[in-house]
Amino acid sequence: MSKVMSFTKDSELPPGQTVDVSTSPAEAPATEIPTRPANEETAVAVRRPSEHTIFNDRAIGFDEIKLSRINIVQKVGDLSNIFNQGEIVLDQQQVIHTPASKNGPGEPPLKVTVLGFKRTIFVEKVEGGVGGLRAKTEDEVVRLGGTLDYEEHHASGKKMPLFQPMETALLLIEKPDEFADPDHTVYPFECEGRRYMMVLWSMKGAAYTDGAKVFFTARKHGILRDIKDASGKVIDGGFPTHSYALTTKLKPFRTGNFAHVPVLTAGPKNSETFRRFVNDLLGIEA
Repeated sequence: MSKVMSFTKDSELPPGQTVDVSTSPAEAPATEIPTRPANEETAVAVRRPSEHTIFNDRAIGFDEIKLSRINIVQKVGDLSNIFNQGEIVLDQQQVIHTPASKNGPGEPPLKVTVLGFKRTIFVEKVEGGVGGLRAKTEDEVVRLGGTLDYEEHHASGKKMPLFQPMETALLLIEKPDEFADPDHTVYPFECEGRRYMMVLWSMKGAAYTDGAKVFFTARKHGILRDIKDASGKVIDGGFPTHSYALTTKLKPFRTGNFAHVPVLTAGPKNSETFRRFVNDLLGIEA
């Protein structure tokens, strides 16, 4: 059975569990320093740690690393000046998926597996989707003079900032066959002959509705739900249980606006070997 992965720190992590990838610090080398002989027949040597032990392999936690991120290119924002709308880009630098569009059939969907989510935060809805206030809780939204209700926001003459939930998922993305990565710098992890990379994906607005809610629904009532035996013990289920196919599409809204949203389709169940690989990757004991 694969355990559910969730972040607990605000830095770069998926509610309820801490992830730590660590190694043991290397033992400090010692230098032999001879002392003055106590007498002509006796020579005593003592060992003390070297002063040059700053370059060691230290324990590194998830809160100390910078994970890559993926974004969907929209019609506004800096990414739209560089990439095509609807493309999924890595670290705002490299296209990893081009969806079908009026220009062509696009590439096959990405195969992704959710490992878990960070805690929910709330972000101010602003023009262009960049910047704005952030709050860790709904109470903090109120303290900032904001609201989560559009009608209240509208009734205030838009003087009350409108906040919306943002969910950040930790994903494993399988390398597409057509993606060139001969030195495994983009997809560094290997399992069952396939390569993977681990990324963060933040979803708000339409992406929250068509992305995060799809995973949450499957976790609560669908293929990712907990499976229990006759005694009530959980024997299967969790976010890493199944993979999903991910692409994007252009979606119209009642306001007359359009946005590229994620399209997620449930894929095959992940193997036990893959789920052991996930646990090992995240430092979770099975």
